[in-house]
Amino acid sequence: PQIRGASGAAISGNDPLGKHMIPEIPEREFIDNSLHRYAVIAHEYFYIYQIGLSEEIMKPTWMIEGGAKVVEEIYTQQHYGQSEFDRGLFPVSATVLGNPEAFEKFERDGGLVGSPADINYNSSAFMVLALVDMLESRGISEARAFEMVLDDFVSELPDHASWGDAFQAVFSMNVQDFYSTLGSGPYPST
Repeated sequence: PQIRGASGAAISGNDPLGKHMIPEIPEREFIDNSLHRYAVIAHEYFYIYQIGLSEEIMKPTWMIEGGAKVVEEIYTQQHYGQSEFDRGLFPVSATVLGNPEAFEKFERDGGLVGSPADINYNSSAFMVLALVDMLESRGISEARAFEMVLDDFVSELPDHASWGDAFQAVFSMNVQDFYSTLGSGPYPST
């Protein structure tokens, strides 16, 4: 059935139909042969995986959107031989370095995640990759670091009063310590 008012690409729904995936791909992406027409499907399906781990997945937005962006780019790199990684996720907002807290909430009009300042979630993906890099600098393998960021964190959310507490439990550091290292990479051990 048609879902009234549904458009774009998203996982939505708290209505009688429950959660639903809207994988709308603009016609222009087919005309332009855009790689995004494939990437968006991997991005949205990753949310389904996250929802399977925890219904409380949208906290913080940079971790959730950044994780989905990283998954979509790994997918397109592996299956189509190219991704936004080829261009260094350009552009990344300078706000990531000076005010990373701005990427914690999804606010289309007043916030940064999902706004023109976080074009295609590149800034959120930068933060996720910086966290993975920091974990690797502690001697954690790349595979395990990605597992901690993309799986363990979301799985841990229901067991804590705040996402910051879950962050501390999974990564053995508080969020502010992570934020303070973003502009100083490479990321030192703590």
